[in-house]
Amino acid sequence: DQGILTVDLVSAKNLMAADKTGTSDPYVVFTVNGERVHKSDTIRKTLNPKWQRERFTVPIVS
Repeated sequence: DQGILTVDLVSAKNLMAADKTGTSDPYVVFTVNGERVHKSDTIRKTLNPKWQRERFTVPIVS
């Protein structure tokens, strides 16, 4: 059997700073069963990123 997983990436809060300026350029990598299925857009210079219209679907095998 197989289904479809739909993911809507919305936001993250209070991320740790990774840049010397005290901010980060965050993005999200989604994996399913160890396989990379999606990388989000990078949101520049923020610790509280918000993604706009970041949606993807993944087939899921049971």
